[in-house]
Amino acid sequence: MTCPFAGPDIVSREHKRDPFSFYARLRAEAPIARVTVPRLGDAWFLTRQADVLACLMDDRHFVRDPHIAALDIASDPDALLVLPHPSIGPTLLQVDDPTHKRLRMSVVKGFTRNAIEKWRGQSETVAEKLLDRMAERAEVDLVTDYARPLPLAIISAMLGMPVENGHELPEWYQIFLSQSEQPGGLSSASFWSAFEGWAQQLFQARRAAPLDDLASVLACSGKAGEGLDEHEFVAMVHVLLFAGHETTAALIASGVLVILENSIAIDKFFDNRDLYRRAIDELLRFCAPVEMVPPRFVAEDVVIDGQLLRRGDIVFPVLASANRDQARFTEPDRLNLERDPNPHVAFGAGSRHCFGLHLARMEAEVAFRSLFRRFPRLSLHPNAPPVWRPRHVVRALDSLPVRLG
Repeated sequence: MTCPFAGPDIVSREHKRDPFSFYARLRAEAPIARVTVPRLGDAWFLTRQADVLACLMDDRHFVRDPHIAALDIASDPDALLVLPHPSIGPTLLQVDDPTHKRLRMSVVKGFTRNAIEKWRGQSETVAEKLLDRMAERAEVDLVTDYARPLPLAIISAMLGMPVENGHELPEWYQIFLSQSEQPGGLSSASFWSAFEGWAQQLFQARRAAPLDDLASVLACSGKAGEGLDEHEFVAMVHVLLFAGHETTAALIASGVLVILENSIAIDKFFDNRDLYRRAIDELLRFCAPVEMVPPRFVAEDVVIDGQLLRRGDIVFPVLASANRDQARFTEPDRLNLERDPNPHVAFGAGSRHCFGLHLARMEAEVAFRSLFRRFPRLSLHPNAPPVWRPRHVVRALDSLPVRLG
């Protein structure tokens, strides 16, 4: 057995600030390396893009259900890094085909490019309202005041949540918005019970009288026996509402950070749709809001680039590293908002590539354009540095203090 590669605590704030130097070292010295991961133990890290793609495109050898790989780690709700509360049960992120394909087909029709474009106007309205509130102060935290609430408000509206009338929001949602970690907060059984009850009622309501929203798409998907049942609907809403906004929020905040750090005049891209999309794709590549995909488990012995991976091994395809691979990118460590082509894998690849990519791109376009047009003199706070969030999988800021003018 290969010894674990000596490296940093990959969940620490310091690592999140700059994970790229560690991954550059791995690509050079041990592109397929064993690294110690908190809660999971030793796992294989794939750091070159070719190896990352080989894993992501191979659903036979690399699975998401650990039991298929003869592993029993699901007893720890946090061990799989993407599990909700045990009462919710497994989600789209924890199952394999044919269940995965059926669940995915129930939701993708609500995330096509045309379906997402219908929400652009409301996204712009939400952004302007958030900016109006920010304008009342000279200094704000861009994460809590803008990057998080914008995508959260949009996915909430898509699911039929009355975001325009805060007093009508369910109590569990108010707790979620406050990010409370005190007794009675997000970790409590009562919180999850209240969420589950609300989602069940939403399922029944949309089944009985569908509306023009994503909740209706999910509740009425497919023929009898092919769409989502009530339990699966609750799990899917959990993924979309609680997890679906987080990576876009991470992209918005970290994108603003690198734009300000590099003194980039991003406004020059706003009036050219193609250039603007290139800029968003480069921020996705450069900032790595999804540092690595949730773990894959080896179902059968397999060899990647000469390295034997055995049944039961845990594997992390590291997107943040694949997107800085010098074999795929010229000057990979330089931010180039006009980069073309840009073969990044920020949305993954294969049958599990992110179906929310059109929503993420649209929200990012709206977020950057609205912010920098309203506050062209936006700057980092000189006395309050950014704070990174210590967690798995996602690379996100907890705080980004800025001055508006």
